[in-house]
Amino acid sequence: METKGRSSTPLLPFKPVITKNCAKPLECDKWRQQFLYTFDISFHNTFHYEWTIQKTYKDFIKLQKSLHHIISSTPHKIPSKSKLYDLSLDDRLSFLEGFLQFLAEEHGSNPHFKAFLEVSELSFDGDTKLKEGYVQKRTGGRYGNERKCCNFAKHFKRFQKRWVVLRKDNLAYLTDHSSRNLHEALMFKDNFVIKWGKQDADYDDGIRILTSRRNFIFRCGTVHKRDEWVEAITAALESSDWNIGVKRFDSSFPIRNHNRAAWYVDGEGYFNEVYHNLKLAKREVFITDWWLSPELYLKRPSNIHSKTKLVDVLGTLADRGVSVFVHVYKEFSMALTLNSLHTQQTLTQRNPNIKVVRHPHRSVVGGVFLWSHHEKIICIDQEIAFIGGLDLCYGRMDNHKHLLTDNIEPYYWNGIDYSNVRVADFTDVANWERDTIDRKEIPRMPWHDVALKVVGTVAGDVALHFIDLWNHVMTDITGIYTKNKELLEPNARREEAADPEMSSLSIESIRLSQEVKLDEVKIEEIKHEEATKKRELKKPLLMVTPAEETKETKTSQFLQIPQARKSMEPPKMLPRSVTSEAWLKREFTGIEVAPRTSSLTQISRIDVKALDKKMSLQPEDMIYNAEVLTKASQNPLIQKLVENLLPKEIDEALLSPFRQKTAEAWKALQDKELREKLEFEDEFTQQKEIQGEGEAGKFKRMLTPSHVDLDNLGTCECQIVRSAGLWSYGLEDPEHSIHMAYLSLINQADHFIYIENQFFISSTAGSPVKNQIAQALVDRIKVAASRKEKFKVIVVCPLLPGFEGGVEDAGSSVLRLQLYWEYQTISRNSDSIYEQLLKEDSIKNPLEYIQFYGLRNHGMLGNTPVTEIVYVHSKLMIVDDDVVIMGSANINDRSQLGVRDSEIAMVINDTEKVMTVLAGETRRVSRFAHELRMNIFKEIMGATEDRLVRDPLSEEFTSNWQMTAETNTILYREIFGCYPDDNIKSFAQIRTLQEKSDLSQYSSKRHLFKGFLVQFPLEFLYNEDLRLALFNKKSILTKEFIIPQESFV
Repeated sequence: METKGRSSTPLLPFKPVITKNCAKPLECDKWRQQFLYTFDISFHNTFHYEWTIQKTYKDFIKLQKSLHHIISSTPHKIPSKSKLYDLSLDDRLSFLEGFLQFLAEEHGSNPHFKAFLEVSELSFDGDTKLKEGYVQKRTGGRYGNERKCCNFAKHFKRFQKRWVVLRKDNLAYLTDHSSRNLHEALMFKDNFVIKWGKQDADYDDGIRILTSRRNFIFRCGTVHKRDEWVEAITAALESSDWNIGVKRFDSSFPIRNHNRAAWYVDGEGYFNEVYHNLKLAKREVFITDWWLSPELYLKRPSNIHSKTKLVDVLGTLADRGVSVFVHVYKEFSMALTLNSLHTQQTLTQRNPNIKVVRHPHRSVVGGVFLWSHHEKIICIDQEIAFIGGLDLCYGRMDNHKHLLTDNIEPYYWNGIDYSNVRVADFTDVANWERDTIDRKEIPRMPWHDVALKVVGTVAGDVALHFIDLWNHVMTDITGIYTKNKELLEPNARREEAADPEMSSLSIESIRLSQEVKLDEVKIEEIKHEEATKKRELKKPLLMVTPAEETKETKTSQFLQIPQARKSMEPPKMLPRSVTSEAWLKREFTGIEVAPRTSSLTQISRIDVKALDKKMSLQPEDMIYNAEVLTKASQNPLIQKLVENLLPKEIDEALLSPFRQKTAEAWKALQDKELREKLEFEDEFTQQKEIQGEGEAGKFKRMLTPSHVDLDNLGTCECQIVRSAGLWSYGLEDPEHSIHMAYLSLINQADHFIYIENQFFISSTAGSPVKNQIAQALVDRIKVAASRKEKFKVIVVCPLLPGFEGGVEDAGSSVLRLQLYWEYQTISRNSDSIYEQLLKEDSIKNPLEYIQFYGLRNHGMLGNTPVTEIVYVHSKLMIVDDDVVIMGSANINDRSQLGVRDSEIAMVINDTEKVMTVLAGETRRVSRFAHELRMNIFKEIMGATEDRLVRDPLSEEFTSNWQMTAETNTILYREIFGCYPDDNIKSFAQIRTLQEKSDLSQYSSKRHLFKGFLVQFPLEFLYNEDLRLALFNKKSILTKEFIIPQESFV
């Protein structure tokens, strides 16, 4: 990845090879052969590059004029046109070839000569060089900017000279060929379409590139040069990894195979893993959050882990030369108190190598007031990624105990991190060390969430998503970055090794060598073989799915398929004239879901990764990585790689000790990390995890300081889905693949769906809600009932929205409005879930098919019993213990439609299967999904045995689950008189129930509580109108009255 202001990896002096007999006439009619010539050029710098250029006599004369001070006195000066054409075609080609050989030998690095040979600063970043050159680019064309009402520049088109670089997955352009400051990269993944000619591109020599973000027009100068570009771009597009037609769920990203994935329930394990992985960063770190708190401690308690403060962790990385890019949502300060400016200032003051941007901006040109960037992403070196529901901010740190109190020093939750937003929302977040609430009087509100980590090709897709976001922010004219753009681009799909002698050996090529048992081959033989094959090991690889394995393919995990994609269909072109409103009407009227028999599997390609030449680690870190590699294999190839990884100043005296103690050091590291992972865990959980079961089993498999695990490629099929639109990503046609994934997965469910979500607002609530998730559940249940299939849906969501104030308070109108829409969705209108199911003759009791629950906990604050809801912030669905969708998207229109909040999620299907029982039948299910659901169920039920939660449709489970929820609900009602509760149908009954409560029973009945599960009260405030009181004088003065109702759904 290159950005403005960052130096590239130093290239060797440019000395191209103009081989003898490299010149030849163009394969065309004889008349054109007199004027057009092709030349084969090669250059070696780590990789061997070969490319072809086409030039005319006019091009040579233009080059000669640029080099007149060099060529005027040499015998290589090109004669006049008449004299040159007196020569035979062969003699003419020989002369021009000699002219180029002279320049290559004596003046290879001359900028004019490099431009003639189509060489720029970006030419040799990857392992393949394609076409480059100067064109005339027409200004404008970004959809996000063209739609701005006050953008008058869009009416004045002009042309600018730009250097265009064609690469294997994008078309990029720069100011000139000597610059590394990227202006933009038009990605093949973004529905890339090429058109040309006067009718389609406005000019005879013109080319029009259409992507999801851009209408890009440039002129080539002549029709012939236009045809050169068209041929080169078309060939690159057809051989691209992204040329796979329509992707599942209409996502921008394909399914990626062989990834490693680990889930995290609650924040403690997640933040711990984030901390340890951030320390491994070598090149760059990408972070985007709805809210980011720079003073957040990633490990607790902070007095023991004082070096884990986020700003210090990122600052240390920046001090080492790692580039850190942070994007945070720029809040609407009238509604939110996130103080993203404090985040930006704190991080950038720590080190200027930490780049922080905020978006969206609001200016006279335009802007967004209602919607937010809601993704939560951490991506390390474009190879490790974290996504889910957890922002790096206050209030999120928690573990499976969900404690309500923390009043004994050292505190686990310091300052404002001890929070209860239902009592007091965050205010002055820059003053983070003070307590917002009195921890001796008020319990905190526990936080339940899920997230995941992935290592593999899909992490590169997460990086691409971040790069899309960053570059859109940089080019959005409503912002402040367009004058000094700092664009990002994806890694070049390979990084050079630390030692030039080892540059052709990557971790992946070593692994492949081991696969075919080349352990005894010498390094020199490997280098020679790779040179003769011209980087065959670097070509795209095809993953073979189990269903398509043959006798031949089973002996190897990979098949090489050079040029295997040329017959594929080009990506479909999306309509270019659909407005947001028209799109909404089209997309959500009579929407259909894919048939249940449609496949969930697909072949996907991955790219080979290697080691970074500029590994910016300290010597002790280099030894540490070397130890891990040595432990991974005693292969002589690995041993040679270890030696070359070490800095030259480290002598044999340093090598010997770590070679002797590698095994002990690695074991000690694992033990140390695992102990930290198991802090605050129950005894039964610790025992299970030490045995390699549950979350720690996944954790131990993920634990490695190297990004590439030589022994474990991973078993998870993963796909990125997202919500992205015009304002958030510059997409003319919004992407709502998260919504499509939910609908498809629900429709394809066999027996069981488990949902955790912060919100549950869907179209069954009535207008104006548009997302179809609840209706998809209703339709699937109807099918199951008609077929007499065993089928169940369990939904867990917050008992109350996370807004400050009591439900009866005058200032709690937003809280009541959220409740109104959730109850409308579930049960309180004729089209709600339960009302629709009650109308079905085949359904006697809808509760047999779908039930809603919440979470609550209790404890002692001093001598007083207290209770509080456990706030469910997860965005999770598990289907049949086989497929998981997890990310940042809520079940509401804000997250699902694509034109509102921006979101990211991942669909995971683990190909490693385990045996279990579902609906009374033995079946093989995904290990990732099964272990995640089991872990969640045991936590919220307080169960200690797997058998109690194994089959969610069994009578034993159903009885235990319902009994746990009912018992807990009754206990909370009798002891605490807390709401929400089915016995409270009006505001007046809140006080009545509280008066009946009896805290004195707590000590004698405390042992009867089990887990956190409680019933979701469907009758709560049934007799009250929870909508906004539009004609209430108090309401008119509030921000809720001003903001459109759609912003709350």
